[in-house]
Amino acid sequence: MEISSIKNHLKSADSKLASIIHDDELSWPIYSGPFESLSKAIVGQQLSVKAADTIYKRFSELLELRLTPESLDKVTDDELRGIGLSHQKTSYMRDLARYFSDPAKNDPSLWSGSDEEIIKELTSIKGLGVLTVQMFLMFDLRRLDILPLDDLGIKMGMCNLYGLAPKERGVKKKLELVAEPWRPYRSIACRYIWRYQNNS
Repeated sequence: MEISSIKNHLKSADSKLASIIHDDELSWPIYSGPFESLSKAIVGQQLSVKAADTIYKRFSELLELRLTPESLDKVTDDELRGIGLSHQKTSYMRDLARYFSDPAKNDPSLWSGSDEEIIKELTSIKGLGVLTVQMFLMFDLRRLDILPLDDLGIKMGMCNLYGLAPKERGVKKKLELVAEPWRPYRSIACRYIWRYQNNS
């Protein structure tokens, strides 16, 4: 479905959401494959966007722009820590590389499963939690019905828009109910929630 039709669906489903949906188009990142995308996600965990971009650029240069499990195997842990990766993230990178060294894990059919199946599969890798995989589903696989309520920006944005207290009892369940009319396009709705929160 075209984005204009999705917007119309969301506007008609939720008047408050409609108030923050604009006519401009949403941009999408270039998908470069699961290993590279998830490597970038690990680097960026608990960092500002600027710091994450700086370290990821060093990471890419260290691997000579060949972001593969094989190229990662050629650099040492000391070299990874030297570009700013923590001991823990270095360990996560090694686990990610081991996972994708298996040719079966690079079969495109692996990514045709349900959202739940992919979350279960990828969270078996150290360093990849549910939220990280949800971001992968939303922005790399472009799954349209993801609701990442563990993301602070989504939680705060929804609470601000719908007049809920972030720390009130049962708020997550309330937010799930708020988002129910957005199905099957909750991912797109969340992108407008992020924009709204960032501009508030």
